[in-house]
Parts: sequence; C-alpha cells; structure tokens
Amino acid sequence: GDRVGWTSGLIISGAVATVISGAAFIWWELRFPYPMLDMRLFKRKLVSFGVAAGWFSFLGSSASRFMMPFYMQRVLEYSPREVGLLLIPPALCMVLLGPISGRLSDRFGSRGLTVLGLSVSASAWVIMAITLTESSPVWLIVLLLMAQNTGTALFNSPNNSSILSAVERSQYGVVSALTQLVRNSANVTSIAIATTVVVATMGSKGVEPSLDAVSPAVADAFVAGLKWAFWMMGGLLLVGITLSALRGRGPKTEQA
Repeated sequence: GDRVGWTSGLIISGAVATVISGAAFIWWELRFPYPMLDMRLFKRKLVSFGVAAGWFSFLGSSASRFMMPFYMQRVLEYSPREVGLLLIPPALCMVLLGPISGRLSDRFGSRGLTVLGLSVSASAWVIMAITLTESSPVWLIVLLLMAQNTGTALFNSPNNSSILSAVERSQYGVVSALTQLVRNSANVTSIAIATTVVVATMGSKGVEPSLDAVSPAVADAFVAGLKWAFWMMGGLLLVGITLSALRGRGPKTEQA
C-alpha cells in the first residue's frame, strides 16, 4: 500500500475480492450439508468471543516481533547476532509459561487468566509507547518485551482451552485449525497495519516512508511512528480484554 498507494486499483480490487470471497464462503458453508467449517459454531459464545479475542490478541502483539529488530539494529545499532540473543529471553517467557497457564486454566477456568494476560501485554505496550526514545536502555526494552510475551503466554493456552471446551470432540481438529488460521491472519494483518502507521508517521515528518530508510539519522521519525504503533496495539488488546471478560465462564477441570 505504501508503494503503490492505498487507493490504487490493485489494493481496492484485492480488498473487494477478499470481502466477496469471505461472504461467498460463509453463504456456502451455511447451506452445504457437510461444511468444512460449521458456521453455526459461532452461535456459541465461548467460541465466537474466544476466536475474536484471539484475533485481537495477535493483532495487538505480532507486529512487535517484526518492528523491534529494526529498532534494535538500525537505531540502537546492535548487530544481528546481538539482537537475536536479546530476543531469546522474551521468547523463553512464552515457551516456559504457556504450559503452566494451560494447567492453571484447567483448574481455575479461562476467563480470569485471559483477561490478566492481555492486561499485562497491554500495560507493556503503554509503557513502551510512553518511554521509548532513540536511546532507550536495551534492558528496559527486553524487560517490556518479556512482560508482553508473559501476557501472551498467560492468554493463549486458556483461550484455546475455552474454545475447545465449547465444541464436540469430533470438531476438535477443525476448530484447532481455525484458531491457527485466526492466528496467522492476525499476524500478517498486525504487521501490515503497524508498518503503515510507522511509515506514514515517517512520511509526515519529511522522511522517506520506508523501513529501508531507517537509520540513526532518522531515528526520531521512526521512533515517533513506533510509539503510535504501540498505542494502537495497546488499544487493540483492550478490545481483546473486553471480549475475554464478556465470554462467560468456561468449564474447569478440578485436579485431585
């Protein structure tokens, strides 16, 4: 969009084709006796609210994994190797806490954990939006990324568990695939939206509106765009928090 223009024929025709294809898919699935995805599942509150909350969760978080390496490498001037090492602790938070949050949701239910997780993530983005500068200490950046990934870990497993608890076992495979589709679509959409916000801000400050142009010389414009992107992602997570709170209580499994 930033290269060919958001009002170009290519962008508009692609958007129209997406809407028409989606509507046609829903129409067909509702009428076909053996649908690939039973759209009536979305009448169940735990499914519809859980899927929507999951979409907003990834929409409000995935872009950071794309943007922050640009900041660390081209603004703070760390090497690619150093950036990779710095991003290991945030990744470990998700890997280690994911299974734990799943067990906690089995015992205490999913709603509280999903709300808590997204609240932690949103708080991390708000702090990032307020404190980020062209020379922020890297320990603070890593700490906030760890907090955000901790929130994501607290959210994901309980949310998926809540969705699956509302469907029959015969639907587990289809619904699991649906949650992955939601995740992937939100990932790419998050990156697209955040990139647009960042490069548009850069352009408004007289800098070439492209991530290829990011360097210490234009760090102020890039960081200004990042701050707007973090505010946006925090707002998207707030929508996810609301959906998680309104989903109702899912069944919980008491452990002996």
